Amino acid sequence: MRAETLAKLIGVAILIFVIIIAASSASYVVQPGFRGVEVTLGKVSPVFKPEGFGWKTPFITTIVPVTIRQQTRDLTAACYSSDLQQVNTELRVLYRVPEASIVQIYQGYAGDPFDSLIAPRVQEALKEVTAMQSAEQIVKNREDIKTKALVGVRQKIGSLLIVEDVVIQNIDLSKELETAIEAKWCRNRKPPRQSSHKSKHRSKPTPWSSKPRATRNPSAFAAKRSNRRRPSLIFRSWKNGTAARRCMSAVPAAAA
Repeated sequence: MRAETLAKLIGVAILIFVIIIAASSASYVVQPGFRGVEVTLGKVSPVFKPEGFGWKTPFITTIVPVTIRQQTRDLTAACYSSDLQQVNTELRVLYRVPEASIVQIYQGYAGDPFDSLIAPRVQEALKEVTAMQSAEQIVKNREDIKTKALVGVRQKIGSLLIVEDVVIQNIDLSKELETAIEAKWCRNRKPPRQSSHKSKHRSKPTPWSSKPRATRNPSAFAAKRSNRRRPSLIFRSWKNGTAARRCMSAVPAAAA
């Protein structure tokens, strides 16, 4: 009797365990920011599963999550300019997968769609733009190159994926080319012009005779008038930062 009871308990435990496993495999949860692709025995359902809880056929159906959030990936592209100079660019691509293309991307492109779809198109579009400009123009017109490359990428990919932006982080040139460009810019720089009207409006020194009478030295002026015919010597000496003028009149010939 005890053996029969024990066997029944073991059978019930096994049945409960199987039910739990079946229930867990018959349900799924799609996390926020993702969509589910239903695959049943190798066949992909054309309708994706929205985020949240749901039921599926146990053991034979699998729900593959695919993100629809915006993603950022770095990319390096080697291009050539119109003057056959190699230009290495470091890019950052911002993209996301639209809901309408989730099933098509899962069926048509293996792995990450960036490696199989976006990266080759970005490199191709960037090479087409840089091939039309010289290396010097590529360095100067970085924003224009970025805009044209972004338009070309969107045209090549179409509506399958959404490329939000392509950011050019760095442009590397050879050392010889960088030196040549820098020397050319230095030669093209012109020195600032000096205005020629300064010499025309330069103030002229005012002669002593044209000064107002109030600014003249009365004693020196009187001595000059009284000794006009006598030779005089003027000595100037500067001591302790002050100027002194001494006037010495010649001795009359009669006194000598």
